[in-house]
Amino acid sequence: MRVTNNLNLPAAFVKLAQSDYKYKDKRYSATTLLKPTRQIILLRRYHDQLEQDVADMVWMIWGSAVHKVIEAHDETGFAEIKLEHTLDNGRTISGEIDLYCEKLAEVVDYKTASVHKVLKKDFEDWRRQGWIYGWLIVKKGLPCSSAKFHALLKDWSERAKKQARWRKEDYPEHSIFTPPTFKFGESEFATTEKWLYKKTDEIAANELLPDEELIECSSEERWADSPKFAVYKNKGDKKAKKLFDDRAEAEQFMRDNKCEHVQDRPGEDKRCQYYCMVNKFCPYWLKKYGNKEEQQDEE
Repeated sequence: MRVTNNLNLPAAFVKLAQSDYKYKDKRYSATTLLKPTRQIILLRRYHDQLEQDVADMVWMIWGSAVHKVIEAHDETGFAEIKLEHTLDNGRTISGEIDLYCEKLAEVVDYKTASVHKVLKKDFEDWRRQGWIYGWLIVKKGLPCSSAKFHALLKDWSERAKKQARWRKEDYPEHSIFTPPTFKFGESEFATTEKWLYKKTDEIAANELLPDEELIECSSEERWADSPKFAVYKNKGDKKAKKLFDDRAEAEQFMRDNKCEHVQDRPGEDKRCQYYCMVNKFCPYWLKKYGNKEEQQDEE
């Protein structure tokens, strides 16, 4: 991937944004495997054609800088440990662990995250990443029974916290958030190894297929919203009177309240739209969003 610098930002920003990581055949990092299979394959297939400007990589740069600072000053364990293990199917799993404390038999990982992730308690990807790291450590003959994550919340604000408190809503108390420690043992490692075989076998079964035949990302993997049905008092109104998850309920409301129109609002695939670097190479995205983007560019 080529990193551009259209705003002529300092070289330090560009250096932090650039990566010397090279994709290797039959080798996958723990964080890579957490991505959808189609995305993994397309990222490798079109890596040399990808381009991103350093100005659009601010949070990735910030995350890299935070990692370097914390790891340089944390003396409770071994920092930046690189591990790997090859499965019987010939696929190698690798991981770079931020911190490992042998005394506590614990891995520690530093993250940048959004407040939204905390409010949703959406930590399944962290849990699975922790299990994979623990599995890698145990494969090397070292003890590991837990994983801890510390997240710096990039969009946290004191004002939002006060507003949430006034509305009696949940909101993180501080800009650094630590979810409960993930515990694991032999059962979790067995589950992890089974999942790793399944995931890498799925990649192997797809990697020689053409783009349009690759396994599609699930609605969960696309971070898809459910479709909505908007009821309008008059057909030309700009603002809906009410939104519904069910069309039948929307139509009943329309009849009961003498409204004229129900509009279908298809769910948006947030990952496809905003967080997938290879979306423009993906047949699903091209079919659903490609024409809309072209129309917007023409306007």
